[in-house]
Amino acid sequence: EPTAPFYDVDTFESDPVALKKLDIFTEFVDAGMVSVTMDSTAPGVSVPPQFRGRPELVLNFSLRFYIEDFTYDEHAICASLSFSGSPYYCIIPWGAVKILLSHSDNRVAVFDASLI
Repeated sequence: EPTAPFYDVDTFESDPVALKKLDIFTEFVDAGMVSVTMDSTAPGVSVPPQFRGRPELVLNFSLRFYIEDFTYDEHAICASLSFSGSPYYCIIPWGAVKILLSHSDNRVAVFDASLI
């Protein structure tokens, strides 16, 4: 049973397409690994200190990683990811998500025209 997310929604930017991102992410992650290109400078993002401040950071998520605290909902994607062998609890609010890439079929969803 995944644990409840550890974040404060009030720290996130509102994202009018959050539910669309959630739907696409859910479809992609159900099929396999998903690369999430995100802006680590966005409000509410939690990533390891060495990656903070990057306007473009790619993190991979998969149900097959069997990460106990991997959760995603209408607010964010959360999981303890491994960085150089050490886990770090990452919080990726939907407002920070710019691109979703499905590794199972190479479908891409782009949410930030400036990255095209």
